[in-house]
Amino acid sequence: MNHQKPRDRSRIEPSRARPSEAMGEQRYQELMRGLNHFFQATEHDTQAHTAAQRQQVIREIKALMDHHGLTVEDIGE
Repeated sequence: MNHQKPRDRSRIEPSRARPSEAMGEQRYQELMRGLNHFFQATEHDTQAHTAAQRQQVIREIKALMDHHGLTVEDIGE
């Protein structure tokens, strides 16, 4: 037997508006700020990852150059 109270379906939380209702300007701006923050964070993470990869490649190149006794001048020829 279910003893839960029936849900009041007439009360709608602001963040859970019905799809058929128009979105208010304030909610639209809030969503756009969230998207902007998300894209900025993603771009920052991508740039940090790319910089870390670049540093790793440079370390590998330097190690190979040392291993083979090469200099920058040798490579530039």
